Amino acid sequence: MDSGLGVNRIKSAVESRPDWCISRQRSWGVPIPAFYDAKGEPILDAQIVRNTAGLVEKHGSNVWFEKSAGELWALVKPKDWQGPEAAAKSNDTLDVWIDSVRHRVRC
Repeated sequence: MDSGLGVNRIKSAVESRPDWCISRQRSWGVPIPAFYDAKGEPILDAQIVRNTAGLVEKHGSNVWFEKSAGELWALVKPKDWQGPEAAAKSNDTLDVWIDSVRHRVRC
């Protein structure tokens, strides 16, 4: 498949359904590595996402659901972190179909 064609096809599918990529059905998705501070504001940081990816690579995606927000935060918070502390973790998931297609389109 021409990767340009694949990208356009996925882009069209996602643009026409803006809310369908977020799923709360664990069996259909992989965790979105987001944390929230005490005010409920998201803590979104590239290093936290990379650290979480390393944790998932080592232990599998279930680690996100098996550990509490505090346990995960202690494992993925950057050593030089100056931002707010995490009070909660996201329970949303990314649809597995989108995740698997992303890898296919990049090839």
